[in-house]
Amino acid sequence: MSVCYALCPAEEIKDTQIFRGLELYTGASAKFKNDFEDSDCLMNAGFRAMFRDFDFRFYGKLPEFEKTKIGALFSIESFSGIPLDFRAGNLLISGSAAKMNRPYLYSSALPLAGNTGAVSGLTVTLPSAASTQKPYSAAAVYKYSGRGLLGKLHSAAVYDENSCFTASALASFRTGKRSQLSVSATAGRFILSNSSCQTWVSDTKMFPENYFLCGNTGLSFSSPIYKARFMTNIYESPFGGADFTFSAENTVKIKQFTLNAAAFAASSQEIITADSKKLGTLMQIKINPQYTFFSAGGGIRIRTGAAFLAEQKTSSDTDCALCKASLGAELRLQQAISRISFSAAGFTLSTDGGGDFDSSKYSALLTYSFISKLRPTAAVSFAFTPPHDSKDFSSETKCRFSLRLPGKSPLSIYSSLSLTGSDSSITKGNAKLSANWKLNCRKVRWSAAAAVQFDFSLIN
Repeated sequence: MSVCYALCPAEEIKDTQIFRGLELYTGASAKFKNDFEDSDCLMNAGFRAMFRDFDFRFYGKLPEFEKTKIGALFSIESFSGIPLDFRAGNLLISGSAAKMNRPYLYSSALPLAGNTGAVSGLTVTLPSAASTQKPYSAAAVYKYSGRGLLGKLHSAAVYDENSCFTASALASFRTGKRSQLSVSATAGRFILSNSSCQTWVSDTKMFPENYFLCGNTGLSFSSPIYKARFMTNIYESPFGGADFTFSAENTVKIKQFTLNAAAFAASSQEIITADSKKLGTLMQIKINPQYTFFSAGGGIRIRTGAAFLAEQKTSSDTDCALCKASLGAELRLQQAISRISFSAAGFTLSTDGGGDFDSSKYSALLTYSFISKLRPTAAVSFAFTPPHDSKDFSSETKCRFSLRLPGKSPLSIYSSLSLTGSDSSITKGNAKLSANWKLNCRKVRWSAAAAVQFDFSLIN
């Protein structure tokens, strides 16, 4: 359960007002099991103070404020005209930095996936009550936005308590009324060690802990009919030399037809990424065609899609590819949206034309949402793996429901139930229930949230 109190200024407050608001946060989470002997409860509290040029946040675990998270931002734009700010604390680093940790494609085959996005530079954000614990770091962030050829110019530099340093630059250019070209570059120094790679196979080479360099460059283009994003990563290898990864993502849209195609490749099976993990993916190929049908009056829209993903893992046979495939459709009415999809994962295809489907996992998902003020959404999914080798039939069923009650005091409710079965019986499951309530006034915003999780087992 969690409760959040917020005192904020009215929406019409002018930029000249120094104080912007105060948010106070207290929360608790509870997780129970069917014997109620092994329960986990957590309480935390914190606050956020917002000013025109300053933002300060502090969160900690009660009762002694353990595992504290702190963050501060100071901007000089209001009095200097330079869009520059300085940040410090347990900062969250994402964007192009995440691509140095996980350069591969999103490892799922979604039949109704979105279009290719643009490249980005470093994204530096202050901690929140729900964010994970991060090392202390300091950053400088510059963000320029213009109306001419140069649409935006962003740069950032981060230095953390482990003496790791990362910097990036991003520039976007307007190449037409509805087209844009973006270029990014990121580089940094990171600690690589074997201590964070305890799951490596025994034949993996060992190396002494030290600092190593890593960087990436990105190029993206966006227009009404074509979108593309290209990324290249370079890693200084602890075994000598350098290793590379390359990814290309493309979207072509012609009237009602859309085609998403992407590929990823790594130069070596011994690449150590910036977070000191061995890269587990060597190659990926993904294709996702979609087609949309419209009714004569335009009140009904049906979007269909299929997806296929083949990837080669560094630990697998080089002659085999691990594959995923899916089919899906979306029916959009004036007052409702319904989605259905079927997928298969875990099967392998070999270069000689053969395949192994014994260990495949099959699943089906059905989602139904109303387009109304209440925004009710219900979803049911079922996945199963047929018996193979010495393993029995296994299955997993998930149900979830969400609802939002609008008004000056909106209430959001979310619930889910997951059941796991083996052979012909249900073995375990978990149930979750959460609610969020807000009270909005002219100068005060108060919110309360509650969440409970119950794990149970049906096997003695």
